[in-house]
Amino acid sequence: MNNYITKLITLTILFFILGACGIEKGAVTEKKEVVEEEKKVEINKELKLNNIMVELDNVYVEGSNMRLPFWWSHWDSNDKIHLGVLVYPIVSQNGEELEYEDNGDTLLRQTEKGVDSRVELEYTLQDDSPVEIRFKTTADDPIEESVSVDIK
Repeated sequence: MNNYITKLITLTILFFILGACGIEKGAVTEKKEVVEEEKKVEINKELKLNNIMVELDNVYVEGSNMRLPFWWSHWDSNDKIHLGVLVYPIVSQNGEELEYEDNGDTLLRQTEKGVDSRVELEYTLQDDSPVEIRFKTTADDPIEESVSVDIK
């Protein structure tokens, strides 16, 4: 009988400790976190704009975000220059230009003549309609190349 009372007192103390910690009977629930997988959409396109080459391999879509990585190189100058001196990307959806984020300042990375440089930009999509990716030169008589990407 003494052993039974000791166990009862121990369980009561544990119950009060758990109650003080905010854990009540039935309060523990399993949380299920919904994680969207990143979807890879292949492009595999090379764009030639005067002395600039842009390689678009893939875009990556996760929820309402799109990541656009691409490689570029130039043969325009012997000086180190960044992409914006020669060409700039324009991404639009439903006829509206999307704002980009360049978290690593990859657009400003200066690159030597003939050397490949990687840029990675992120966009917030409006919906799952196709996206148009354009590159336009900064020349007086600009050249423009584009590709349409179905992100569904």
